[in-house]
Amino acid sequence: TNTELVVAFLAAVKLVQPSFPIPPNQAGTVDQYMVHLRQTVRPEWHEQLALMVQRFIQQKGQVDMQKWSTAVDLTAQRAGFIVANDLALAARFIQMEPATVGGLSAKDKIKELVLYAISEEYFELREHLGITIG
Repeated sequence: TNTELVVAFLAAVKLVQPSFPIPPNQAGTVDQYMVHLRQTVRPEWHEQLALMVQRFIQQKGQVDMQKWSTAVDLTAQRAGFIVANDLALAARFIQMEPATVGGLSAKDKIKELVLYAISEEYFELREHLGITIG
C-alpha cells in the first residue's frame, strides 16, 4: 500500500540519516522496517542510498507516494508501448487495467501515452534502439 511504501521510504532515509525526523505516529513502524533494512542493505548500497537521501533532503523533497505511483504506472505503460510498438494495442491494455483510487483515469493515461508517442524523447529512444522509421 502507499502507507507501507511511505514507511519503507522513511526507514531507508533514517537508515543513512539517523537524525531525520519521523512523525511520531510512524516511528514504531519505521523502526521495525529499519531492523530489516539493516540486515538486508548491502554495504555497497549504503553509500548510494546516502547520496540519494542527501539529494532528496537538499531539494526539500516531499514524500508523495501517489505522485510516485502515477509516475511508475505511466513509465510501465510507456515501456509496454515501446515493446509492443503499437499505440492502439497499448491503449487497449490501459483500458483493461483496474481503476485505482486517486489514480489517473484510463482516458488520462491514454492521453499521456499519446503525448509521449509524439514526443522528441520517444523518437530519440527509438533512434537509440535502432527502430527508427525510414
